[in-house]
Amino acid sequence: MPIMKYIIFVLIFAGLIQVSQAQFNSSFKKLYEQADGYIYQENYLDALPCFQKLDSMAPNNANIQFYLGLCYLKSFKQKDKASKFLELASQNISTDYYGNFNEKSAPVFTYYYLGKAYFYEEKFELALENFDKFRYYLTPEDAELIKDVNRQIAITYNARNLIANPIQVRTENLGPVINSAYPDYAPVMSPDQTFFIFTSRREGSTGGKKDQKGKYFEDLYMSSCDKEKCSFSDMKSLPGSVNTSGHEASISMSWDGSTLFIYRDDKGDGNIYMSKIEDGMWSAAEKLGGEINTKYYENHACLSPDGETLYFVSDRPGGHGGKDIWMSKRIGHNKWGNAVNLGPRINSEYNEDSPMILSDGKTLYFSSEGHECMGGYDIFYSIFENGDWNFPRNIGYPLNTVNDDVFFIPTLDGKQAYYASEFGDCYGDLDIYRVFVISEAEQIAILSGFIKDTVMNEPIASRVIIYDAVTDEIYSQTESDKETGSFSASLKSGHKYKVVVTTASGLQMQDFLDVPYSGSDELAFYKPYYFGNAVFVEPDTILERINVGQRMGDRFVLRNVYFDFDKSTLRPESKNELDRLVSLLFALPDLKIELSGHTDNYGSRSYNKNLSENRSMAVVQYLVAAGIDSKRLTYMGYGFDQPIATNETDAGRQLNRRTEFRIAGSVSDGITLGHYLTEANLNVTNNVESYRYSDVLIDYNPRWYVIGGSFLFLKNAEKFRDELRNSGYPSAEIVGQNSTGSYRVSYKSFDSKDAALKALDGLKTESCNEGLWILQK
Repeated sequence: MPIMKYIIFVLIFAGLIQVSQAQFNSSFKKLYEQADGYIYQENYLDALPCFQKLDSMAPNNANIQFYLGLCYLKSFKQKDKASKFLELASQNISTDYYGNFNEKSAPVFTYYYLGKAYFYEEKFELALENFDKFRYYLTPEDAELIKDVNRQIAITYNARNLIANPIQVRTENLGPVINSAYPDYAPVMSPDQTFFIFTSRREGSTGGKKDQKGKYFEDLYMSSCDKEKCSFSDMKSLPGSVNTSGHEASISMSWDGSTLFIYRDDKGDGNIYMSKIEDGMWSAAEKLGGEINTKYYENHACLSPDGETLYFVSDRPGGHGGKDIWMSKRIGHNKWGNAVNLGPRINSEYNEDSPMILSDGKTLYFSSEGHECMGGYDIFYSIFENGDWNFPRNIGYPLNTVNDDVFFIPTLDGKQAYYASEFGDCYGDLDIYRVFVISEAEQIAILSGFIKDTVMNEPIASRVIIYDAVTDEIYSQTESDKETGSFSASLKSGHKYKVVVTTASGLQMQDFLDVPYSGSDELAFYKPYYFGNAVFVEPDTILERINVGQRMGDRFVLRNVYFDFDKSTLRPESKNELDRLVSLLFALPDLKIELSGHTDNYGSRSYNKNLSENRSMAVVQYLVAAGIDSKRLTYMGYGFDQPIATNETDAGRQLNRRTEFRIAGSVSDGITLGHYLTEANLNVTNNVESYRYSDVLIDYNPRWYVIGGSFLFLKNAEKFRDELRNSGYPSAEIVGQNSTGSYRVSYKSFDSKDAALKALDGLKTESCNEGLWILQK
């Protein structure tokens, strides 16, 4: 082939490849943008086939694998397929994720959704592992995400505990006469159990419309019942007086069986209606009057046995979270009085739904995303006694699952109940189940209480983690109500627990509970926890606060005692503080003290215990060398076993890395150290066992560091530190590990941010390193 023909052939072939690639890119982009539009509308049903095709066009694309996993996760019957694709996507995570059709990597959110996928598969340890991976990437600015993933972690522990302790019930799917391949839910049984009404989003609904998520509009259906045979037949759609071309859903029925309560969408407003049945005919639906329906969203209601009180759901202002349960008293035919919120015992900061009051008029069943749920909506019950509602109790597994469990409707005789669930054997989506109670659930103990500050008596938003005191494994987690400070948790009888309360600012305290076997009696523990305000004070003023009589066992924190990183060698700047302690001991020749060292939770328990013991021993050696009799001194190393703050933040870890002295003996009754401490000008904090008790007073003097480098390996950090010290920066030090595990090395440290900033430019010039930055610790 002549050379010119060969060149022309190559150019034409290359051009064809470019055209083909351009056409591929155009098709890929168009399909990706279509799928992305479905995701924006939360229409995962229609997005799934698009991403399946994209996956065949571009195999091993982590972005496409992420979206495939997300679509499966949002499905009902195919959740178990999600983890496969999310696992693949997690192999190529990028913090610089852009998310357009050219994207090849997956977002950090992959870990979050992979955790949820494992959660739905009841692989709880893997779920917790991935939730932690996701949390690792979050910063303090991601407050809502941090709250959400912490909630998911708490729910995971709840699920693990409830599944490990199932209640004795028998459930059965109502079968294809009632359930379909579409969502079927909101069961309503007539009081005489002769007919059954439910809601479905199946094909053939009135109007035949679909919403933007690809689901048919809701309609009501009715079936005849045979109470003796527990069977259903003759299922049909309710007439046009009830069903319209919009959304309708069954809610509940009056106790005399004459009135059906109905939900209608009303173009997104959401309102509650009622329809009367007379001679087998349903009247036109009538909108409830009074304060029941508003411009906000109302979607469920039930009537008390005497017909005088309506319990209903609304997201109107004045509630405690999302949708809340409210009540209203009847004041005439279809006239209702002022709406009253059922309060924080029932309503959490999350959504509540589907209330059902029993024939005793005081036992309320409802569904909630809050409280101690095990995933999605769980079913709870509470009893109205002594003028208030009891703390809600989760009715347990397997009635509650890791999916949504809603619309729990017991029959009038109490022998059966109906509810909707995404249980494993469902026909397609939500299915309706019947429950036969075999025996009472295992008796449990209820821990409840509140968390407030001691000064203003105001609630403090806090996280409550309950550990098994024997295994030290987390048993459950919950959060206090941000408005009331209240919290509650279920405990098993015959177990010992450690309760750790951590405030949003990092203050922490511990408590211990020994729950005896309860037998047939219900145990209840009420525990108020108080925190003092975290007071940041200057060294010369804090001593004025220590003016009460000191007793054996009282502790004081030495705030200006420093050690080299990872060593027990006292830093030179510690001398002034320890000399003040020497003066105090000379002033009180009968005083005996115990020196104790404490660390944060980086590293193993044994390592930190040894390090803290060696450090407290170093302090004792200094005091003895200064002339203090060694018989007056003892030392202990507690490692990270006695934190006074959270170990999840730099500030908290800084507080936990401390040296304390404790009054150990030979102290006259009523001795007051305040005068002597002031005379010695000793910079201490009287924390009075703050990790167990209430008055927490913190003297926290942060330092500002000019950081010159961050290293993954300690040996590299030590090498850089030594180089700095040999280059004219004798105070260079390793500050500690950051959240990614890297070691930071500083040139110098300063008492204030202004001083550090003032020195920063000069240090950049001196070191020829423009990459220096400021860090507070």
